[in-house]
Amino acid sequence: MKPILLIAGWGFASHTLEPLGACFKEIGTCYYTNANELGSPSGLIERLKTFDRPPLVVGWSLGGMYAIEAAHRQPGLVDSMILLSTSLRFLEDEDYLWGLPPANLRAMRLGLGKDPANTVQRFAEEACAPQTTDLLPEDCFHLDPEGLARGLDYLAKTDLRLTDFSDMPPSCVFHGKKDRIMPVNAGRMVSEKLNSLMLLRYDGPGHLLPLEIPEYIVPVATYYFEKAKNAAHG
Repeated sequence: MKPILLIAGWGFASHTLEPLGACFKEIGTCYYTNANELGSPSGLIERLKTFDRPPLVVGWSLGGMYAIEAAHRQPGLVDSMILLSTSLRFLEDEDYLWGLPPANLRAMRLGLGKDPANTVQRFAEEACAPQTTDLLPEDCFHLDPEGLARGLDYLAKTDLRLTDFSDMPPSCVFHGKKDRIMPVNAGRMVSEKLNSLMLLRYDGPGHLLPLEIPEYIVPVATYYFEKAKNAAHG
């Protein structure tokens, strides 16, 4: 069975993606982690080295950014990638309109020092939009302030737009059109820069796309990975 590593995004515990992992049961064995525990792409690289063979990596949000950078630095450690609601840059600037204002990130950073639980709760409410936090499983927040701070610092400084992605494992990109955290055009840029096998944008979901429509992600990605494999052997 294929090893599959699912990486939850900022503020969320590893088990948040278990509903998506359940959709992989006929394909492989799932392992779970989150961006807060990994701390950086380097942390993900160390985790990838523990596998006997390169896994399929499923990265959501910040977890997707870590996956992209780790695969770029050591592509032999990753078999393929499913990238969910992710981006090459989190903050907007004069050349990039598909990020959050830097002031929002600074406010989150300050909020972590005062009340981590409330800061993550407010972020989760925005991430769930246009739905409510009823979408979330119980006890799904990761509240380690140090890990959360590392994630925000990474988001503040990272810009992968000019990275040479010519040697990358195959990828499939999914994004919700109502995403308020990483707008849908950010996903389009990910797909273009990585020359992904496909980009699928859904009308209804927001940033919690992997929890809203997990049953659609796996068969679509599997189809495109198989199609690419057959073409390579053809």
